[in-house]
Amino acid sequence: MFMRCLLLAFGLLASSCAQEFQNVFDKGEAKIRDSDWVTAAEYFERAVALKPNSVEAHRRLALVYLQQYIPGVSSPDNSALGQKAEAHARKVLDLAPGDKVALAFPGQWMFFASMAEPATRQGRSAKLDQAKDWIEKLRAVDPQDSEVF
Repeated sequence: MFMRCLLLAFGLLASSCAQEFQNVFDKGEAKIRDSDWVTAAEYFERAVALKPNSVEAHRRLALVYLQQYIPGVSSPDNSALGQKAEAHARKVLDLAPGDKVALAFPGQWMFFASMAEPATRQGRSAKLDQAKDWIEKLRAVDPQDSEVF
């Protein structure tokens, strides 16, 4: 009897966590629709805390951080946004290798980051080479995709 009650309680707790995750995720989606990137990031951070292996929550976090990233601006806060976008895109790839959306994020971020580099050939070239590598990884997943730039 005790074991049955314990299993029932665990099932209710798991159901409650899943419901809370969905509620927080949905609020994040609403903030994306409102273009409220900062609040959306807060909701998706909570969603990831509730469900660390959620591909969709990590994908959304990469998106909202990339939306806040300002190409060509070299500041610690801006760099942190780009790094967070890349980290969550990499997490998506850990969870779902070959995810086309996640493969596109690091390439875009590296391209944008190259704009913030000093105008020396070496500074920009390294970032552009990294962007090219990510784009090639994306192209390898679907060579027929005409939208891969």
